[in-house]
Amino acid sequence: GETSLARVIGLDRNLVSLDLDGHIDTGFKVNIGDEYCLRFGKSAVAFRLGYRSGSDLGTLAGMTGGIGLAQKFDDFDLMLDYAFVPYGVLGETHRVSLSFATGEKLDKPKAFVTTPKTFLVGQE
Repeated sequence: GETSLARVIGLDRNLVSLDLDGHIDTGFKVNIGDEYCLRFGKSAVAFRLGYRSGSDLGTLAGMTGGIGLAQKFDDFDLMLDYAFVPYGVLGETHRVSLSFATGEKLDKPKAFVTTPKTFLVGQE
């Protein structure tokens, strides 16, 4: 899957995902993916691998791979993603996307706790 890397620039991370999909007409399918993201200041690079089960096009047709690059600028974020998705005897696909995000960053909500004054016998 595609991920907006520029939104999560910070520490390196590894993301593993599992998708279970069951339908009456097509049966049960399992999809698994892994993305390892390395960050370098305002830049990031992500390496992706995945497998889609249940393909009638052969075992290797389920393998996917890709790479993503992200750069955070003062006013916008820029992402470039590439994915390789084979379809067995139907051939291979190469997907490239270029995206950007602009606008003000959202402030994280802040929580405040207020408690009523307590009264203890014998103390003020």
